[in-house]
Amino acid sequence: MTRRLLSFSDLHEMGIPLSAQSIRSRVRQGTFPKPIALGQKRVWIDSEINAWIDKLAKKKARRVGQTRRAKRTRKTYSSSP
Repeated sequence: MTRRLLSFSDLHEMGIPLSAQSIRSRVRQGTFPKPIALGQKRVWIDSEINAWIDKLAKKKARRVGQTRRAKRTRKTYSSSP
């Protein structure tokens, strides 16, 4: 398996629409993978970013599943005369 190092612009090209400040904040919170210092630059390991994306997708799928189940089981009552 070939590992790739991703720059901030690579993250944007992958479709991650977060600003540098937002990414730094999420790294501090532990909700985004930590970068590696490479000289003056910060880079991310692609497999860690892909795992983060997969985790978000699974979380979304669980929320969507819960919403659909809730809609199916929700009873609606109408006031009929």
